[in-house]
Amino acid sequence: EYAGIVRRVRAGADVGRLARSLVSTTASREAKVAAVGAYIRREIRYTSVALGTGSVVPRAPAQVIESKFGDCKDVSTLMVAMLE
Repeated sequence: EYAGIVRRVRAGADVGRLARSLVSTTASREAKVAAVGAYIRREIRYTSVALGTGSVVPRAPAQVIESKFGDCKDVSTLMVAMLE
């Protein structure tokens, strides 16, 4: 059930253009993953967000990019959306 919730949060993610711009000059799969990871480490500040449903349900990837912060479930959801 939880996987379905996360999938729905990720489904609306419009992060493809950003992800493609980060990996446009890289060839290997590993380099692409590294580029996305580097972007997230550089641009997104880790902050625990544990209020209400936010303690369990990740925020939408676009919200994480806009606010430039997120907790572990927010950041991991963002990374998966970007890699998809």
